[in-house]
Amino acid sequence: MPQSRHLPITKFFVALAVPLMLSTAPTWADDACEQNGVILPGCNYVTSKPLTQVGEVTLYCPSQEPYHWPGYYSKTVSNNYSSSDFSASEFVLAEENLNQGVYSYFQWFGQFDDPPATLTITQGCSPISPNGNCQNSNGICQADPNCPGSTHVANCFGEGESYTCLYEWGETCVQGDVVSVFWCNNSGIGPTCCYGC
Repeated sequence: MPQSRHLPITKFFVALAVPLMLSTAPTWADDACEQNGVILPGCNYVTSKPLTQVGEVTLYCPSQEPYHWPGYYSKTVSNNYSSSDFSASEFVLAEENLNQGVYSYFQWFGQFDDPPATLTITQGCSPISPNGNCQNSNGICQADPNCPGSTHVANCFGEGESYTCLYEWGETCVQGDVVSVFWCNNSGIGPTCCYGC
């Protein structure tokens, strides 16, 4: 009997799935506020609704921590399923604003189980812009040291009653031969928060 020149359907999906799985499955951190030993300054987080099958989800940071730093996210798989049941990756090029994270996901296994496996994505958010001057903060909010600083920058978003501005600036404190650098912000609602850099 002559062999078919077409791959059987299962071999086709295996041939398609293996390279895709290898290219999109990152190493997973358990904490959206810490990646590779670096703590996201003043971190808070938002979490997606339970996700299944395949799709894309956009998460938005809240106004008090309006900045998402690319790469600061984690995933949780429900019902004791394995994290390898899902692939998920951040689609940084689709992120039009500093307050959003865009993620694509694909469910490899568990979608037909009862109950089905679900994925939630958690995104870290910070009051400090990833484009700011404080990349090595310990993440602890401190009172304003009131040292000489740079010009305040206003980052405003929203419309109407939800229009909010977050003001940011740097400060440099000199005591003898010790120089300390801080990145400060204030939303006009609460106290000023300064982070040691």
